[in-house]
Amino acid sequence: MIETKEKLSSPVVLKMNMDSEMYITQINSMKVSSSRALVTLISVGPDRIEFQSELNFPVSAQVICSFALPFQEQTVELEAVLVQSNRIGTTYQYTAEPQLTAWKREQLTAAIRNRLDSFERFYEEAKHAYTIMDIEQSRCLFDHMV
Repeated sequence: MIETKEKLSSPVVLKMNMDSEMYITQINSMKVSSSRALVTLISVGPDRIEFQSELNFPVSAQVICSFALPFQEQTVELEAVLVQSNRIGTTYQYTAEPQLTAWKREQLTAAIRNRLDSFERFYEEAKHAYTIMDIEQSRCLFDHMV
C-alpha cells in the first residue's frame, strides 16, 4: 500500500514497505561501529522515519543510526535519532527523527517525489490497460473494434 501526504506547508511523506539497511553510528555521543541490519521502512519523510526490525535497539539512550534509503535513481544516506519503539509480536517498530541539513532535506524530498511520480505513472498506465480489457469476456476489447 502506498500513501502520500502532501500539503503546501508540510513535506511529502512516502508510506510503503521498503527494505533498507541501517547501522548505529553513535550511542550517547560515543562513536560506535556496528554491522548493518536489514530493516523494513514503513514511512519516510524529512521529519520522521518509521521502520520495523527483529532487533531490539535501545531508545532510552541517544542512539544515532544511519539509513541507506534505496530510491530508483540513487541511494540517499540519512542519519536519524531513535525516539520511540513498540514491540509488535516478535518484531519492533521504531520512530526516528532525521538529522538533516537543508541540502539533505531537499535531496530526500526530491527522491520521494520522484518515487511517487513513478508510482503515479504506473498506476495511470495500469488503470488505462484495465479499462480497455473487458473483464466479462476472455479476450480484449480490441477484438471488438473496427
